[in-house]
Amino acid sequence: MLPSLLLSVPEFRSNNTVWRPMLVALDWIRSKVADGCRFVPMEDVPIDEVIAARWRNSIIDDDGRVNRISYALCVLAQ
Repeated sequence: MLPSLLLSVPEFRSNNTVWRPMLVALDWIRSKVADGCRFVPMEDVPIDEVIAARWRNSIIDDDGRVNRISYALCVLAQ
């Protein structure tokens, strides 16, 4: 899991609309840092335009829940 300091200190910004979905994903990750739940419902998570199709099977389980740790690593790798 990501240390809360890693996401609480830097402020991510961009004027480029292409990066807006990624900024939304980073804000979502930041809002869930203190949450102890590892899996969250998929409808609460920004997926489109953030997670490549080839990675979705690694992030979304068979019950349609998103693994927060895998999601955060994928977003930060982008």
